[in-house]
Amino acid sequence: MGRNQCEAGPVLNSQEQQEVHDTLARFIRDFNNFDMDIVASYFADDATLFPRTFMSDSGTADMVLTDYCREDGPGPFKSLEKFAAELSAQSSGPPYMNLEPADTEIQVFGETAIVTFHLHDPGRLARRTFIFIKRNNDWKIIHLHASNVQINS
Repeated sequence: MGRNQCEAGPVLNSQEQQEVHDTLARFIRDFNNFDMDIVASYFADDATLFPRTFMSDSGTADMVLTDYCREDGPGPFKSLEKFAAELSAQSSGPPYMNLEPADTEIQVFGETAIVTFHLHDPGRLARRTFIFIKRNNDWKIIHLHASNVQINS
C-alpha cells in the first residue's frame, strides 16, 4: 500500500469537530512526549482500552492472553505506561515518538465523537479508533481501540 492511499486530512465542518480534533492533537503531542500523567487526564474515569498493540510486537512466549484483553479505567493504563517505559529506555527525548495521524475522520453525534485514523509504520498500517464523550465541556476519551495490519512491501 502506497503512503498516499491513506493520506486524506480531516474535514472539519463544525465547532465540535474542531474541538475534538484539537483535543486529539494535544493527546498525540503529550503521548509522543510520554507525559503519562497528562496522557491519563485525557481519559474519562470509566474509559476502556484495548492495549496490546501499544506494547512491543515481540511475538514471543512472554505474551499471554491477558495482554490482549480490555483494560478498564480509571487510568493511568498499565499498558500505556509499560509501552512508554520500554520506548523511553531505548530513545533520547522527549519527544520519544513522532506519531502523525493520517486519513483522520471525525464524526460527532451530540456529545459523542468517533475518531478514526491511520499511523504509518514500515511493514504495517496501524489503525486507531478513539471514542470521545463530552463531559463538563471537555472532550474525554471513553474508548481507544488499536489494531495493526501487516503489509507486504
